[in-house]
Amino acid sequence: MRRTIADWILIALSIVVLVATGVYLIIAWGSIPDKIPTNFDFSGKVTSYGGKGNIIAAYVMDILVSVTLLLCAAFPKSWNVPGKAKNNPETYIAVKYMLESMALLLALFFGYLLYAMAKLIVLKASVCIAFIALLAIGSIAPFVIPKLK
Repeated sequence: MRRTIADWILIALSIVVLVATGVYLIIAWGSIPDKIPTNFDFSGKVTSYGGKGNIIAAYVMDILVSVTLLLCAAFPKSWNVPGKAKNNPETYIAVKYMLESMALLLALFFGYLLYAMAKLIVLKASVCIAFIALLAIGSIAPFVIPKLK
């Protein structure tokens, strides 16, 4: 399956966000406090704290998840597409876009999460709800948009 301009844009944006997050963490490392909030309840109250190492762990997880999604998008033969959809090329295109858009959304969310941890910003429940809504839209849109034509 050939890559389109949209594929390259999604992949490039994901990589740019991952690299920008890493650069930010390197630049801001000295100003990040030793004790950072790692867990919040729905009212925004901090329920646990951790050290700077949690930021590194979250960044590594961000890279692993995003790169895994991008690699999965590159190998369509590894996808488990059921029934009649297996013979439909539009299904494969939609799954590819879904995986690439999810990689970008996760990179953006983790980037914001790491920024919030470094700046001691309280993460509101509304941010998490908005992220979940964007993930849902990013998962469904590649399947719905082609049908609107």
